[in-house]
Amino acid sequence: MNPNLFRSVEFYQRRYHNYATVLIIPLSLLFTFILIFSLVATKEITVTSQGEIAPTSVIASIQSTSDNPILANHLVANQVVEKGDLLIKYSETMEESQKTALATQLQRLEKQKEGLGILKQSLEKATDLFSGEDEFGYHNTFMNFTKQSHDIELGITKTNTEVSNQANLSNSSSSAIEQEITKVQQQIGEYQELRDAIINNRARLPTGNPHQSILNRYLVASQGQTQGTAEEPFLSQINQSIAGL
Repeated sequence: MNPNLFRSVEFYQRRYHNYATVLIIPLSLLFTFILIFSLVATKEITVTSQGEIAPTSVIASIQSTSDNPILANHLVANQVVEKGDLLIKYSETMEESQKTALATQLQRLEKQKEGLGILKQSLEKATDLFSGEDEFGYHNTFMNFTKQSHDIELGITKTNTEVSNQANLSNSSSSAIEQEITKVQQQIGEYQELRDAIINNRARLPTGNPHQSILNRYLVASQGQTQGTAEEPFLSQINQSIAGL
């Protein structure tokens, strides 16, 4: 064999790219991997089916005012019990969580009681005795009550003022009406005095009567005339003046 063939590309191509290297060796490796994987790996199987989950025993539901754990339950359906029979036995020791919850609840109730006391004193004294906002909202309750009371007082004061003003206005109107009526009655009386003086042919009117000048004109006009002829126009004028009041 020519030793130069060992150095040619064709030699290496035939040596490393034959049937054994391309097909048999990869298949052998793949088979070996599958065999090892089947021995080591675990297979997960999923089963789909219909079923029912039921308890092995029914736990009794007992309504009680005690939150302590039940140590013994001797309740049986249709069982005849007598006085003194032990039916349910509770644990006499309280859990730590229950103690903590009760202590927290008691502390909250004490704070709430204190807040109610401050609210009561604030309402009685009409003064804000709270140091600030509280978790129960009693300070807001007092402030809202104070605001509502103030608004009600302002409304009452405003109403009383309006009523008083209306009463004063009514009194003023009544007084003005009475004064006007008195004035008209006085004027009518003065005209009646003038008419009586003309009819009776008197020369003077009572003191304070402003119609003396009219009577004087009548007296001048009645000279040389009969009484009925002279007094007719003056009496007609007096009647018109009275009607115009």
